Amino acid sequence: MFKPKLDTKQKELLMELLKLMAEADGTLTEEELIQIGKIRKYYKMQEYDEKNYTKDNIRFFLEQQKEEDVLNILTHAILLALEDEVFSPEEQDVIQSYFDLLSLESAGKMQKFIHKYGNQAFDVRELITPEQTKEEVLEESMELLEEYSDSDIEDVDEHKLMKMNKGPVKKIWDQVLILWDTARDPKTSTAIKALGIGALIYLISPIDAIPDMIPMLGLTDDVAVIAYAVSQLNKVSKKK
Repeated sequence: MFKPKLDTKQKELLMELLKLMAEADGTLTEEELIQIGKIRKYYKMQEYDEKNYTKDNIRFFLEQQKEEDVLNILTHAILLALEDEVFSPEEQDVIQSYFDLLSLESAGKMQKFIHKYGNQAFDVRELITPEQTKEEVLEESMELLEEYSDSDIEDVDEHKLMKMNKGPVKKIWDQVLILWDTARDPKTSTAIKALGIGALIYLISPIDAIPDMIPMLGLTDDVAVIAYAVSQLNKVSKKK
């Protein structure tokens, strides 16, 4: 059973969220009742008096919580919903209405909790509303690339870099190694070296446009940055 530490208000929000989801779904299965009973017993809330919060009421109070606590509350609710055979679209809509309060990094943590504690599989990406267009992600990536380009080759952790040969990056790993060799070559021009270092640091950095904790999604912007850096390197090579 998922057992995060919740204070009194957070426990209250969890109970109210579970009630809201049950009302949205229109049904409360035996499995859900058993799980709710376990949660109430664990948090010593057997005598809890319902507040009848609306969706907006819950949002108001969730916005006052730390992101980690919002993550715990929403994860708890999802795990309960997964006790049933179906995590209904109505229940998902309730959770999704609060998902903008979580970062992609937190969504990645939630996926790990669901994998560990859930009695069935569920992909949290179904709850993520893409607020960024591809152009916005690329623009943010380029801004971070420019920032990282001020770094030195010593800032590139070779051990971490070699661990990035996975997922979408694996398909362009030869390009990553070209950048790595180019960035270490004393004959490389300052501008190209800076670009290569920036791209490599972007690749291993936990802070990028799409965090790598989202499976199959988080490395796609890394690929775009590496491809851009290599294309610039090729342009310079052709001019010589």
